[in-house]
Amino acid sequence: MDKDNLTVVLHSKGDLRLEQRPIPEPGPNEVLLQMHSVGICGSDVHFWQNGRIGDFVVKQPMVLGHEASGRVVKVGSAVTHLKPYFVLMMVFLSRLLVLEEWWCWLGLVLR
Repeated sequence: MDKDNLTVVLHSKGDLRLEQRPIPEPGPNEVLLQMHSVGICGSDVHFWQNGRIGDFVVKQPMVLGHEASGRVVKVGSAVTHLKPYFVLMMVFLSRLLVLEEWWCWLGLVLR
């Protein structure tokens, strides 16, 4: 597994930094993903330029990018529906779509 975890972190309005972050171990109900691609969307840009969206104000460092694709590399002890090497596309805080199921629906198999 890759040891690099380069992360886009917003510290305050206009203060955007690339930082190396530790790679965590997944808890019992969590999975660890090796990211392939992460998108920066309009809300991320708004936080960067304004330091806030509505009542939510950036008061401590915040990792940007919540639209991503990656591969499961580790699963927690209670996780039964995902396995290492499954490929996922996700929008954090919104919806998780298991691509293996999506590709199978199209008649393609992702392995």
